[in-house]
Amino acid sequence: MNNTLEMSKFVIPMRLSRFTAQHDIKQVFPCGFWCENKFDGWRLQLHKNGNDIRLYSRTGKGYSDSFRSLIDTILRDGLLNVDQCIVDGEILSWDTVHQTYGLCSSLMTVANACKIGARDKILVIRLFDVMQIDGENVMGLQLKIRRERLRMIVKTNSDVVQVVEPLKLDGVDVLNTWDQVKLLLKIAMSNGEEGLVLKDFESIYNPGIRSVGLFKIKPDYFDHGTVEYDLLIVGARCGIDGSPFHFLVAVADPPASDSKHLLRFLTVSHFGGMTVVEKKALGSVLHGTRVNFKKDVDMKTLNTDAVTFKRYNSEIRPYVTATWVATKEQPAVTVIFSGKRDEFCEVVFDPRDSIIVTLKADFRLTPTVTFATNHTLRFPRLHPEKRIRLDRPDIKIHGDPKAFSDCMCISEFEDIVKSSIDGSIATKANFDFIPNKRKCLSEKPKIVTDRQYNGNGVPRYSMLLNYVIHVQKCQPETLKSLEMIATELGATVYSCDPNSGKKPMVFSSDKKVIVIGTNTTSQAFVRCKCADRDVVSSTWLRDCYSLHAEDPSAKPPDLQPMYMLYTSTGTKEEFVGKSMGDEVGNVE
Repeated sequence: MNNTLEMSKFVIPMRLSRFTAQHDIKQVFPCGFWCENKFDGWRLQLHKNGNDIRLYSRTGKGYSDSFRSLIDTILRDGLLNVDQCIVDGEILSWDTVHQTYGLCSSLMTVANACKIGARDKILVIRLFDVMQIDGENVMGLQLKIRRERLRMIVKTNSDVVQVVEPLKLDGVDVLNTWDQVKLLLKIAMSNGEEGLVLKDFESIYNPGIRSVGLFKIKPDYFDHGTVEYDLLIVGARCGIDGSPFHFLVAVADPPASDSKHLLRFLTVSHFGGMTVVEKKALGSVLHGTRVNFKKDVDMKTLNTDAVTFKRYNSEIRPYVTATWVATKEQPAVTVIFSGKRDEFCEVVFDPRDSIIVTLKADFRLTPTVTFATNHTLRFPRLHPEKRIRLDRPDIKIHGDPKAFSDCMCISEFEDIVKSSIDGSIATKANFDFIPNKRKCLSEKPKIVTDRQYNGNGVPRYSMLLNYVIHVQKCQPETLKSLEMIATELGATVYSCDPNSGKKPMVFSSDKKVIVIGTNTTSQAFVRCKCADRDVVSSTWLRDCYSLHAEDPSAKPPDLQPMYMLYTSTGTKEEFVGKSMGDEVGNVE
């Protein structure tokens, strides 16, 4: 790759694949591999252009202001010996007293403390790859060469900026067997690391795609590496449209038989990762008991006939309670919230009419002050089979129902906490087995039909009758409009790229396959670019429609450089052969 990357313009990072039972380690890495710690931090991309440093998350969100203390330290101490660079790494918090990494959940807390001069905990960055150095794009070089180039631009003997080094066994960093991985995984778990990363040291950097040479391994990929939790939804964070999308769950604290205390629930974690159908279903079911909540107002202003809020400013640990009044059918209950900003609770739900969800999480629990409990789940996600414990076929939820009273009790949760701290639960996760197979959820190409203009997908016209078209994902209104145009003009429209995947679809020789794109920053575009496949601008499709409106017998306009978002090597050669050479030079 010789194209120079634009400084301060986010580059979609290369992503890790998941190591599963379908992978034979010797076939995946015939020449051996590097094994590195997977840090419990945030993926971060750093752009340095002179004294201007920009930081971006893995999704492209800017974090330069949030992590200003890290930038100031790098510039003040000259920790990057280069004028311009784009590097890939992980930002973490570092406890300077105990010489240990902090938890990912505490990263923003440490960042805010650093802004006002705190030094007991600082921000650090661990770099594992480089994309550009002083205008030279190095993504096409092998990883082992890129890593050596990265070492050359990082100042040594610094706690703040360090280059990640491969783990060694018997003094050797090139590994070959699964037994070696298991041994290093046990060590990583005992040190509190998130997991491991296996890397092909001869691989190149492919932005925006899941690399075939980089694999992640975490305990929750294995039997006995996770624990199941039946937890009750008690609150949520909402999107711009007001619909809940990030749910807050709690454990139960039932009263003793001789106690007068109410049944209580304590917040313990939140979770996401649901399908669109599941989010809508939970939102509709819980809507009837929903009450708005704000942590930084007078609690009395939030009270309703159904629920009363109170704030307790305890010196040990402040908290907020929401007490739902008794009804004829149900006793009163109380939910305890931490009231912290990171608890992300904007609406609360009556627990008596709420829903149990089954989560799976890492067997190691994490200390927390974000929630009402002292520990929280690590990497929680919905159980792949049990998921939402509700049976409502009318809203497409088919779960094994559970009553709110079947929520996990705090005593059971504390038993798991105890076994996590003393290490007894870790003895079950011996990794003497092959990783679990993961169900493939990739979408298969489907023909787009049932458009509003005709109701059945039958084309009105034949201009594009011999074309197979896929429109890359974009804004829903734009996507629908472009697919309708293509279908109306006679094209066969597919919902995903028919030429992607392990088994590309085969069409008759008279069919022309066209991928339509709307921007050059989407992951779909990057995948096509990396695979050297043409991406045609949506302008071509709209010109087809305009041309047909003027002359129904007209043929579609020929593909030209001006219509190309990305031009493959073969198409460039065709353009040159058609005397379009001057224009091809401007095509990406």
